[in-house]
Amino acid sequence: NENLAAFSENGAARLYYDNTERLSTTAIGATVFGDLIVAGVTTTEALYVSGISTYTGDVDFDSRVRFDESEKALTFVDGAAIRVGTGSDFSIMHDGSNTIMRDTGTGGLYLMGSAITITGAAGGTETLANFNDGGSAQLYFDNVEKLSTLSIGATVFGDFIASGVGTFGKLYVTGISTF
Repeated sequence: NENLAAFSENGAARLYYDNTERLSTTAIGATVFGDLIVAGVTTTEALYVSGISTYTGDVDFDSRVRFDESEKALTFVDGAAIRVGTGSDFSIMHDGSNTIMRDTGTGGLYLMGSAITITGAAGGTETLANFNDGGSAQLYFDNVEKLSTLSIGATVFGDFIASGVGTFGKLYVTGISTF
């Protein structure tokens, strides 16, 4: 009184567990009803999944993209890109030497935060620029502040070298000036 398997000529083969269909062949492959537990390496041309998939350990999507469980990171090889937006308007990639963020859409590229600091690559120990929401911005040279914006304008620390014509509403000079 229990189905174990059913085979149709020129059609599907069905396998049952406790009278419940668990696997059925189709014209393009097979359908699994319930959980599919795979031990070892599985290679398939196409895998269609509906529902929740749970993976343990590293997951290789192909030779260019991998989820590294130990680092909790999605990693990409050089030249592989993350693309976002309809028409892939925004992308992030690394070409082996440079990291490239590209916006090819019709809008702007925004970096948002209440305080944004740009540092050098060497462990973030050298500040290049600071931007504060509703406040000042600072530019640095060799980790030394050289320009800071204020509500009334800007302050230059060190020498200010102007080439060409300069027009100032007000100019405050401290120290020796040569004109």
